[in-house]
Amino acid sequence: MKGRSCEINKKKYHWINEDIVIDFPVPKSLLPIIAALEELDEKEDYCYFDWSEALDCSAKEFVVRGKLTKKQWDLLCAKYDGR
Repeated sequence: MKGRSCEINKKKYHWINEDIVIDFPVPKSLLPIIAALEELDEKEDYCYFDWSEALDCSAKEFVVRGKLTKKQWDLLCAKYDGR
């Protein structure tokens, strides 16, 4: 259709995997990291990858403490890994 935008199927994020749904409670201290990742991704800021690593390390600590399962950690990492 003439004049119609090609952005109909455009995803909001560049590196965040929007196909992965996080359907479990995320520890409150991880929420600011996730918010930063979403903002950095929208801006295509390569600092995203540093924050992604911070999420990985922080979430891993919650697995050690028994607050997240390994599967939940894997899902968080898969969603926000950026690869």
